[in-house]
Amino acid sequence: MEPYAHERVCPIPLYVKDVGVAPGMYKELVEHALAILNQCDPDIRQQAWFDPQLVEELAIDPRAYDFDHPPRANAPTTTSANGTCTASTIAATTRRFVLQQITLDAMLTRVNAPTNGTIGCDANPAPCRDELMFEAAAVLAGTILMASGTTGNGPDCHNSDVTLSNLLPRIAAYRDQFL
Repeated sequence: MEPYAHERVCPIPLYVKDVGVAPGMYKELVEHALAILNQCDPDIRQQAWFDPQLVEELAIDPRAYDFDHPPRANAPTTTSANGTCTASTIAATTRRFVLQQITLDAMLTRVNAPTNGTIGCDANPAPCRDELMFEAAAVLAGTILMASGTTGNGPDCHNSDVTLSNLLPRIAAYRDQFL
């Protein structure tokens, strides 16, 4: 079976190394998240098997995400609901990170939600949006770190003994350090 031509979808680049962040609705969020990842404690990044200097592309998968779809229910540890890392076959390190559009949209929904300027912020709405954007970028950076920890640094990172139940405490430990 082959998909029809109109069914093929390529992830849309949001960031390309040596080029920068693409313009559009996710630009500010991605810029802040990458800055947070670059400033993050190197020990936390190492525990997550994530080196932002090696990332060549950050992309978005625009397709709808069906969390209950049978292949997703039995997905290998190389994918997560929030993102997928793809490893270079030569370097065996994460070079491309693909985010689900639903994840980014959820983060921006809170940032762009109408507010009267008094909920959770000072009376001035400008600092409020900046705070919400920083918070969303921190959530995105944390999501990338946790997904990277799930996928590891290459195809041979996790053996068949690794399950989410024994991997999750490790991820939760560096997530708590990141916070």
